[in-house]
Amino acid sequence: QLLQQLTAVEDNLAAKERDTTALEREQSRLKQQVEMMEAEKANLEKKVEEVEKARVSNQALMATEVKRLTGQVVGKTEENSQLLQQLTTIEEKMAAKESDVAALEREKALLKQKVEAMKAEELRLESLLAEMEKAKADNKKLVQGEVKRLTQTVLSS
Repeated sequence: QLLQQLTAVEDNLAAKERDTTALEREQSRLKQQVEMMEAEKANLEKKVEEVEKARVSNQALMATEVKRLTGQVVGKTEENSQLLQQLTTIEEKMAAKESDVAALEREKALLKQKVEAMKAEELRLESLLAEMEKAKADNKKLVQGEVKRLTQTVLSS
């Protein structure tokens, strides 16, 4: 019976040694997997760090570009505003010039009317002058005729 117990203990010990060996192999395999996973983790962390650096760099680049473009938009907006002000000023000047032109055209029409009236008056005055000169010439002849008649009357008496 002791022999049986010894055999059973030896079998049990052999089974335990096999189990221990299998566990040691499994432990070794798991350690290798852990080491590989840690290496992969380090690799991934490095990639994450690179991606984060690239993101920060891109963000800074985008912020700079947005600032530059915003400056351009503000500049163009100001330039557009100035051009609109200039356009408004030019339109106001043009309206004033058009008003001046209309006033000058009215004044020109009035002056033409005055010139026509003055020409008519000149013709009337020239006609009147011609009548007066004719009347003067007629009066002169009449006076000469009367002087002659009176002279003859005085001489004949």
